[in-house]
Amino acid sequence: MAQKELMTSEIEFRTLAESSPVGIFRTDCDGACIYVNKKWCELSGMSRQEAIGNGWVKAIHPDDKEKTFKEWSSSVAKGVDF
Repeated sequence: MAQKELMTSEIEFRTLAESSPVGIFRTDCDGACIYVNKKWCELSGMSRQEAIGNGWVKAIHPDDKEKTFKEWSSSVAKGVDF
């Protein structure tokens, strides 16, 4: 039963994320990108394949990279939302 509920939840998330008018991305517990929706790809100009892992970093403006990476790393280390 738990496996079916998990699968249903994942399908619901993907359906909502793909139809969302905003860019969405998900990461694993180590901070590596594991999912981006279509809108995120449109906004960033990157493909899903390019974004996976740490590729999403290329979408950050050079002036914002240092601050973003510092805050991102802190969030990952603390296990809190970014």
